[in-house]
Amino acid sequence: LNQRIVDLVAPRLFKGANGAQLRTYTLALHFVRISDLAVREYQLGRAETIAFWNGSASFNIGAYSRSSSHFEVCIDALKRAINILRKLRADSDVPLSIKSVLPRSSILLTSSVEKQVTAMRDAIQHIEEKIVAGELPKGSSLILMPTVTHLELGRRRISFTDLAFWLN
Repeated sequence: LNQRIVDLVAPRLFKGANGAQLRTYTLALHFVRISDLAVREYQLGRAETIAFWNGSASFNIGAYSRSSSHFEVCIDALKRAINILRKLRADSDVPLSIKSVLPRSSILLTSSVEKQVTAMRDAIQHIEEKIVAGELPKGSSLILMPTVTHLELGRRRISFTDLAFWLN
């Protein structure tokens, strides 16, 4: 991702930082790393979704399953990145050199986006509990379903357009 933030963070971690400095630089490095994970998993999920929908006459369930798994990791990583970004933006100990390269008014920090991402992440994390408890309503998705236009799990939906915009 943004090479500038890596350039600002990495030397501090390897040359030594302590206390609040170490926490700040470690969080910034994790923000970059986890954001990169979210983007890569989105790209892998997208590729598998395309392979499924453009596949041959045989039903490519493997591509569909892999797509679902990649998007699960993407959503989880995006939620983690949002949490870290919120901490970095709010922490008065974070130096301006770090804050200046972070998104100032990121759409990720809006209540609407954060609620959608959190709700989908929670649905993903707790699906097995609902299956075991017999709490899945009839006709509900059993896995995170990549459709042509969106991701769906139970009543939760996130459009690919929104997800790509948030990751960008």
